[in-house]
Amino acid sequence: MDKISYRTVKLLPVLAVFPILFGGCSSDIYSQFCTPEKVEISCFKLESLDNEVSKIMESYFAGMDHSETCAFTLQGMRHHVDACQNPVANSVGSDFDGYVKLQVFYKGSCYYRIQTDYKGKGWQHHLNSISEELKDELNL
Repeated sequence: MDKISYRTVKLLPVLAVFPILFGGCSSDIYSQFCTPEKVEISCFKLESLDNEVSKIMESYFAGMDHSETCAFTLQGMRHHVDACQNPVANSVGSDFDGYVKLQVFYKGSCYYRIQTDYKGKGWQHHLNSISEELKDELNL
């Protein structure tokens, strides 16, 4: 009996680490609040340098007031890696082709940000996914 309990005790650290190693692999959306202060959001000023991103943001957040005088700014962007010069990434291969990102600013300071990587040409789907997650996390 002592031998069995010794093995059990010896395996506990390994079993405790198992969920940490494999539990986080399912989500590829990274989000964080930049400040602990929670503020109710009733409007957004929309900003993006990419016309396609602007159109998606305008349609996805159509139910919100889009005022130029709003204290909140929703900034959207996508970045596509055209040519990677990193020799390690070139030899091993890259897990992504780019990323999409949404950032909420409150009176000019970061309030919340969310981003995800994408592979291939379907970045629009990923922008919709993080837009939905943003709505959930900010209770919009």
